[in-house]
Amino acid sequence: MSAGEYKEKLNKTGNPAIDYAKSVISGKTVACEFVKHSCRRFLSDLMREDIYFDLKAAKKALKFIELQRHTKGEWKGELFIIQPWQKFIVYNIFGFYKREGIRRFTKAYIEVPKKNGKSPLAAAIANYFFYESLHEAPELFSVATELGQARIAWQYSYDMLKSFTAEYEISDEFNFS
Repeated sequence: MSAGEYKEKLNKTGNPAIDYAKSVISGKTVACEFVKHSCRRFLSDLMREDIYFDLKAAKKALKFIELQRHTKGEWKGELFIIQPWQKFIVYNIFGFYKREGIRRFTKAYIEVPKKNGKSPLAAAIANYFFYESLHEAPELFSVATELGQARIAWQYSYDMLKSFTAEYEISDEFNFS
């Protein structure tokens, strides 16, 4: 890939993960070294020949997640609004594919401080995995250092999915627009 093609790819609009990564790397968005490294890797991965970024797949996952609703607390019943750092995570997980059409990332480790929405985000991501794998008898697991914490994330997932399926019909033809 030429330098011109590289610049063109990075300057594409419509990809909030690129915008977030550039903001972190430039210092506009404050982040730790691990996040800065993830952002540099993301931008570098866009140029690799052995994998590709499927913007449509990433947008589909994000749209599904944003159609889910909070199930408790002050935002109960409100749509799940994804912050830029969360979009970066979703785009990484669901956007990159190996040339064979297999998703590049099948596991993700997400570490953020308390009260930043880890459990609802993990539940929303798990629910998309569930939706995406309907014909493969999907299994969802919630793992934590304590059973009570694992139960919280599982309960979010269950409640979000229950609310979602009451509002939308899930099928092969599910239309997100």
